[in-house]
Amino acid sequence: MSPLRPGCGKRRSLPVSYLGAAFFGRLAEEGAPVVVVLLALDRTGDVWLGGLLVAATTLPHIVTGPLAGHLRDRTGRPVAVTALAAMLVAAAYTTLAATTGLVPWPLAILSALAAGAAGPLLLGGLSSLIGGLVTPAGRPAAHAVDSATYNVAGIAGPGLGATVSAVVSPAAGLYCLAAAAAAGAICATSIPPGHDKARQTPGTPPGGIEVGPRLLAGFIWIWRVPVLRTTTVVTTLAHAGLGGLAVIAPLLAVHLGSSESTGGYFLSAFAAGAGVGSLLMAHRRAKGLPPVPVVLVSLALLSAALGLGALAPTPALALCCFAIAGFADGPLLAMTLLVRTEASPPTARTQVFMVGASLKLTFAAGGAIACGFAAGAGGPTLLLAVAAVVAASILPGLRHRDLPRNSRQRHGTVST
Repeated sequence: MSPLRPGCGKRRSLPVSYLGAAFFGRLAEEGAPVVVVLLALDRTGDVWLGGLLVAATTLPHIVTGPLAGHLRDRTGRPVAVTALAAMLVAAAYTTLAATTGLVPWPLAILSALAAGAAGPLLLGGLSSLIGGLVTPAGRPAAHAVDSATYNVAGIAGPGLGATVSAVVSPAAGLYCLAAAAAAGAICATSIPPGHDKARQTPGTPPGGIEVGPRLLAGFIWIWRVPVLRTTTVVTTLAHAGLGGLAVIAPLLAVHLGSSESTGGYFLSAFAAGAGVGSLLMAHRRAKGLPPVPVVLVSLALLSAALGLGALAPTPALALCCFAIAGFADGPLLAMTLLVRTEASPPTARTQVFMVGASLKLTFAAGGAIACGFAAGAGGPTLLLAVAAVVAASILPGLRHRDLPRNSRQRHGTVST
């Protein structure tokens, strides 16, 4: 059977070139924070420099995400800009490996900022291309597979970086991640052009909702479309807690009588569970599920699993709880990506993806900082706090009321 639907020009499934660009680009993005900290410690012995470098690659996303999406759409060549962004990330990581601890630290910060400026295009920016690559019927499965690339990269990126850092050196680990970003750029050059008309004049798109200034189109569309507003608000609030898991995991491991490195296994179990959960959303029976209930139920299960993990008496039980929490996170991410595609027009789709991803990353960074300052409270207490934050994030979603089917299409919301 042909992968193309006659007369449509779109595929029923994601092209291999897209999957390669997504995996390698996100592999580099996920592995860099671990290796950058190890590199700063190896060269200078200063934890604060590693923290600054990680912040420089993360916090700018709230500004650079919408701006990069706007500039990508203005060019009318999203595939070329995505490939260029991956090459910029590769160059920035190479420069970081060559300069950190060997030149004045502000110069290294500039390289980290460059990576942070381009990074969003490899995350939400890539996912925003799916609407133009895949037929509407194939989008649920495509987004499920796409979300799985985040999860696989979340396992492989830190693992690759940490292994090479231990066996060779942290600089070599960062060079490997730079090579992965370059491989993503090469794959991106082969992504077929999408068929959505993203480069259009701002105004009122189909659905009757005024988009307004293109630079603010993502914020405006998210706010005015109920299903987008609900999913964005609840997932962003949840990430204010989930962002602290990287800090909490080693603390919990030590509390349970194991080494700090066991915390890495907790995070790997979370990512592995998320990969399984994401792929289950590719099943044909998942296509008709209503988006907001799926998101809220996933958050409830995620919160419960993390709460049980905080009470686990052994590392093995904690590992199982993290895996279950990750399993709940898989459908959460897959449905969030699908909603962004289905509930936004081509004129605002890139901005919706970039704004949504930037908000989540910024709140996650804030959560990590807060957990770092509160580390003295101990792993179990902090994990219970994270579970409470995730549970509280459900509350705004309880007010959501889905529209009738004919109204959903008229107002640009997801049709389920």
